[in-house]
Amino acid sequence: LTLLLLLDHPRVDLIAVTIVPGSKKQVGLVRRTLAAFDRDIPVGSYDINYPKPCVSVWHDKAFGAITPSDDAVPAGKLLAQLCSLDTTLITGAANKNLGKALKYPSFVLGRWVAQGGFAGEGVVPSDQQLDKFKGKTTCPTYNLNGDPSSVLEALKDERIKSRFFVSKNVCHGVQ
Repeated sequence: LTLLLLLDHPRVDLIAVTIVPGSKKQVGLVRRTLAAFDRDIPVGSYDINYPKPCVSVWHDKAFGAITPSDDAVPAGKLLAQLCSLDTTLITGAANKNLGKALKYPSFVLGRWVAQGGFAGEGVVPSDQQLDKFKGKTTCPTYNLNGDPSSVLEALKDERIKSRFFVSKNVCHGVQ
């Protein structure tokens, strides 16, 4: 959904897509989506040989059979090549690709927007919290805990100029 929004937004200049884990079927889905928007931009994969497809049956039902593709480059290297102080990087999965990019001395980033984290007690009004989260102030989330060492490195790395965290909307209901 995020990719669709970014591809169609008139104020977004999407320069690349990186994927975790980056299986061939995931790359195929992203390539197909880019083609639907008549876009030809680089795609990066954390692990192009990941053994599981990591694309749900829902996608095949909604879009037809997805052809796997290996048309991707190493994601960390791609981020190091393309990111600049004018770049906003949006991450919506484990931050493994960002962790790889941080290993390149040339990597710099203007803004990192990480989707993940927990909004609970003290942030979400008690009457809007889901029962399983009532009263909780902390709760682990996958996007930040899928590669905690990369997140911790990114939080302290001075080459990233600003950081924003957007909590997942899984801890409260919508009326």
